[in-house]
Amino acid sequence: DSTGYLAMVNYALEQAAFTFRYSVEETDGFADDWELFTISPSYSFSDNLLGLAELSIIDDGGPADYAWALELIYTF
Repeated sequence: DSTGYLAMVNYALEQAAFTFRYSVEETDGFADDWELFTISPSYSFSDNLLGLAELSIIDDGGPADYAWALELIYTF
């Protein structure tokens, strides 16, 4: 059995936005518990073009791990 939680906050300005996410999973009887904190700023260059970056910090009881991503989204 495991239990997980997710909280997310999104704050938008004119063309920029910031997303903060916090999630956790607790597993009964196993050492696979983890916490994840993510910050993701984004910027809308135009109505069709959005860029965003994402940095996640993963804590699973050992040294913290990091994951990152860059995205450029074009819609038409």
